[in-house]
Amino acid sequence: MQQPIPHHATQSTTPVPRNNLWARMGGGSLMIAVIFHGVLLVFGALWVFKIINPPDEKVDFMPRGGDAGSRAAEVQVQQKKRAQITPVNQVKRVFAQNAESSYSIPDPGDDFGPMSSLSSLSSGGGGGAGGLGGPGAGKGFGQGKGGAGGLGNGLHSNIKLFGMDLKVESIGLVLDVSGSMTPRLKRVVDEANRVAEGSPVILHVGCGLGAGKNQTGRIEPVRGPRDDFKRFWYFNQHRDRETRPKKQDDMDISGPPPVPEVYDVLVNRPQTYYHDHGRGAMTADALLCSELRKVEAVYWFADFQDEILPETAEEILKELKRKKQKLYIHAAVKGKYYEAARDMIAVPSGGGEVKPIGL
Repeated sequence: MQQPIPHHATQSTTPVPRNNLWARMGGGSLMIAVIFHGVLLVFGALWVFKIINPPDEKVDFMPRGGDAGSRAAEVQVQQKKRAQITPVNQVKRVFAQNAESSYSIPDPGDDFGPMSSLSSLSSGGGGGAGGLGGPGAGKGFGQGKGGAGGLGNGLHSNIKLFGMDLKVESIGLVLDVSGSMTPRLKRVVDEANRVAEGSPVILHVGCGLGAGKNQTGRIEPVRGPRDDFKRFWYFNQHRDRETRPKKQDDMDISGPPPVPEVYDVLVNRPQTYYHDHGRGAMTADALLCSELRKVEAVYWFADFQDEILPETAEEILKELKRKKQKLYIHAAVKGKYYEAARDMIAVPSGGGEVKPIGL
């Protein structure tokens, strides 16, 4: 009998593939992510460039001058712009000869002449023409050539008083209104109104700079509601010194004031004040008063017959320098202390003397 052959059970095993380094590091997932994001960026770029259109190119057959372009290029550009505007006087009228109709073409009216050039429309605030090119000599908003000062560099040009250039843009006046100076006051005020209208004017009696502590006297506007200035004018301009009352309040001012032509100019002028010396005021107070704090120079008109002490002059000069103000003095007839005022105050402050002709 044949014996059965022993059968050993065998298990079939599938070989497990070995993972390389790229697979172990997750290279497959990384590759998928890179491909996905790349495709996303391509679609996004196509979408953006499809929506945003490039700006329309401005076609100009004339080159535009830069910030420092030549003057010739600027002139060519302006000529081109003027050529594009048809003047009114060159517009032709269209009409039908020997035709009857209820419709008529409106008449443009009078000939207004050629249109203004474009350069005048771009002028600066004071008359200087605004240029399209590089920097010029104008002082307005534009930078082209222009002779007048504009808003760009200040509101005023240098003040010339009686023909003398004071090299300042604002000025205040201190006028001696004593009897000897009265005939010349109107000429001085008229000149100030001509070259620097609205400048403050301080009326003061006398011109001495003596010893003692300065006392702040009353500085009042001449256009006040009461008759204080008229009484002040009567008191200081009255010719009969012996019969003049000792106090201003005791004076009758019902009649016309002395020197009415000067009084009328002063009483109707704005920014005009009188310094009541009868209440303790001194000349130094008038020169350094707060009404003159904003001016660059002080113009002092007097006869300079009263004493000027060096120590008082030094104090005034020190205060003027602190306020960065110049002092200009002017006298039709030079008094005894004219040189002292000039050499100790006016010249050291940066000012000097005004020498008018025919005053």
